[in-house]
Amino acid sequence: MAVRAYVAEVDEIEGRFDWLSVVVRGTIYFLDASRGGAERETYEFGLEVLRSADADALTEDDATPHRQTLFRIYADEVTGRRCVSGD
Repeated sequence: MAVRAYVAEVDEIEGRFDWLSVVVRGTIYFLDASRGGAERETYEFGLEVLRSADADALTEDDATPHRQTLFRIYADEVTGRRCVSGD
């Protein structure tokens, strides 16, 4: 599992779930199923969680076909400003 310290940020997307601003500070872990063992299990669990929100994630029918990497973040701090879904 590759480990890096990162900040993830989403700003004013106004699309699929309409996030305006969210910042996550923590450590990011890139998951790689090809490494086998516990990491494969973690990858498969992450994929299951992702597909519970978007059944087509990481399939040929994925609405965002450029999406190819699974990761998890151990969040130390999360701040945000708004999420509006629906009218």
